[in-house]
Amino acid sequence: MEWRSVMTVAGTVGVAFTPNGLSVLQLPAANSQRFSDVTESDLAWLWRLQDDLQAYFNGSPVAFSCPVDVAGYPPFFARALAVTAAIPYGGRLTYRELAEAAGSPRGARAAGQAMAANRTPLVVPCHRVVGSSGALGGFSGGTDWKRKLLALEAAGKSSGAS
Repeated sequence: MEWRSVMTVAGTVGVAFTPNGLSVLQLPAANSQRFSDVTESDLAWLWRLQDDLQAYFNGSPVAFSCPVDVAGYPPFFARALAVTAAIPYGGRLTYRELAEAAGSPRGARAAGQAMAANRTPLVVPCHRVVGSSGALGGFSGGTDWKRKLLALEAAGKSSGAS
């Protein structure tokens, strides 16, 4: 696994990748290390990811398109992560809706566990999954980050940018 750093207005994002795709994304608050920057010899999707992360934190709607390495996840988690990756910018699903879409209608708690295990937040936007009452629920970066990301997307969506 290789690591790179991406500088954004929110801070440094750490990204780790394998030949199969993005494996880990560390939000700025969780990223205490500095890795080498994306270089000319890196894969094209890594360059796009760098541009997408910078645009995202600048408030622009972004649909991340990089490959994600789901190795090591149980089958339901991998399905839940794939469904989550398809939630559009500014959109939301409940844990129950996510479980249903991933093939386990009674698996809301398992959907929550899958979101807690997500190694690639933002690209797999687990912050867009909320409780049925609208409660934020947990987030690997903390609920303050989840609130900030949802507010960032709400502002970007209402600005009419696409």
